[in-house]
Amino acid sequence: IDNELDRVNTVIRPTSTTLLADLAKLGGSQSSPSRVVVDSNNLYVLDKGAGRVYKFLLDASGQSLLNVPNNVLIRKGDVHGGTPLVDVWEAVWMPAGPLRASPSLLVLGSQGTLIDYRPEKGLQVLPLRGSQAWLSFRGARGFNGNLYVLDPPSGQVWRYIPTSTGYDSEPRGILEGAQIEDAVDLAVDGNIYVLAAKGTVWQFAGGPPKIFQQNKLDRPLTSPVALFSIPSTRFVYVADRGNARIVAFNKEGEFRFQIKGEAMEGIQSLSVDEEKGLLYVASGQKVFAASIAIPKQ
Repeated sequence: IDNELDRVNTVIRPTSTTLLADLAKLGGSQSSPSRVVVDSNNLYVLDKGAGRVYKFLLDASGQSLLNVPNNVLIRKGDVHGGTPLVDVWEAVWMPAGPLRASPSLLVLGSQGTLIDYRPEKGLQVLPLRGSQAWLSFRGARGFNGNLYVLDPPSGQVWRYIPTSTGYDSEPRGILEGAQIEDAVDLAVDGNIYVLAAKGTVWQFAGGPPKIFQQNKLDRPLTSPVALFSIPSTRFVYVADRGNARIVAFNKEGEFRFQIKGEAMEGIQSLSVDEEKGLLYVASGQKVFAASIAIPKQ
């Protein structure tokens, strides 16, 4: 019966799931991982509860960690640019672009602190202009070297174009009259996707925003928390914590499939490698890797 229900509701289940890290053992009971970032064999985890960013090394399979003694990359209280880091807000993978020669991890902290991390160079503070003008901060993403910041009360996603020293450029609001006051996350892959707490997914691709259709879902999105889409993925993924699942739409906004399994209970963040068929999930206080057969379309 369960297999038939899965077929009817287009449910895919991982073929294997591996616990990569229990952050409660590293950051204590306040640990709450809220962002998972994967680049090659580097796995970065933002733990907002503990005020830390961890760096782990994945093995060749991408499903186990190599034993590296010191995993803490950044923690609140550390001094960067002469100022103690009061809080850690976001971790963003920033790809290279026309005005940015190489990729890196960017970590945003309170008071507009922006820290660049590259394994070959270590940590470096970069200038970030105009953060005091944001009405709020709900997330950030990188695309083509540009930094995108979600500011729901302003109804805006602010785009920063890189400069020779960092992001000391005038931010530009790129949404036109959007009502996104309850937005909780964004994704950028050339188009901009914004996720609302009530379950709406908007796509901004020039012209009026498009709303993703959920009529083919067995149940609507409930308490969704995170989005994932990059240029190389075929799908836009939504972490639907209320239903303990991940929902995948194509980039035209049509429902395609959903992923369920033990790692989805209490889901907070996700990263997907479609080519390798790997899913990385932060759920509760733990980080998992799951192997999954992702459809071609």
